[in-house]
Amino acid sequence: MTGWKSHRILLGFAACGLISGTCAVFCLAHPLRARSKPPTKWLAISQTAMSITGDAYLSDDGLVFQNHRLPLTLEKKLGGEELKAAANLLNATLNSTTRGELYKTNLSGTVHLRGSNTLCGKRDTTWILIMSTIDGTGGINLNLATFSGALRPLIQTQALGKSTDLCGTYWYQK
Repeated sequence: MTGWKSHRILLGFAACGLISGTCAVFCLAHPLRARSKPPTKWLAISQTAMSITGDAYLSDDGLVFQNHRLPLTLEKKLGGEELKAAANLLNATLNSTTRGELYKTNLSGTVHLRGSNTLCGKRDTTWILIMSTIDGTGGINLNLATFSGALRPLIQTQALGKSTDLCGTYWYQK
């Protein structure tokens, strides 16, 4: 174990050792750890979001649709031309508040969401492009694109327009 996680756990053991032997059992089962904030609820706005996923719940490490959790591993933060291409694909507002990230995930093509729909047909969902922005009316938006395939999607306008791995796009608001 390396990095900040090991320091947190060692600190937990050291604190317990100073207090008492009975606390040591508690600390072994419950090492000190940072509390993550609760997931944010996003209301389905687009027709695809309403018919396939319903509302979404996004946390730092996962996305939940219809009681199915997709783990998210950040692969890339988007900037410059990639951010512009992603905004174009998702019809998202591009301004100083716009953030875009590409995540690795895994959701089997056999998992059914609303109305027996899936995110990528019979293919596994392996990548999710997530953009958040504040639009011209002050609305806080979350835009998603889902992809299948083992290779990381190329985030360029022409490549996205021709991608056979692009499964769908979804729009949510707070």
